[in-house]
Amino acid sequence: MATPTAEEIRDWMVLYLGDLLGMDPKEIDTATSFEAYGLDSTAAAGMSGDLGDWLGIKLDAALASEFTTVDALAAHLVEHLREEAR
Repeated sequence: MATPTAEEIRDWMVLYLGDLLGMDPKEIDTATSFEAYGLDSTAAAGMSGDLGDWLGIKLDAALASEFTTVDALAAHLVEHLREEAR
């Protein structure tokens, strides 16, 4: 798999959150905190695991507590993936 862009990672997370929260993905604001959407640590860990599976890497379960929005987490992951590719 080619290294995904930040937009592709954001799109994945928006679809994931929409499904998890029973929301239309168009209603997910990528600058709103995961906490504001009611994502607890268990749900955030599940998202990190599923996202890591999609990306083909192991992600720390607590990433969503450090990078608290879709935008922040996507930007971090793109940088992380670029560094790994070097």
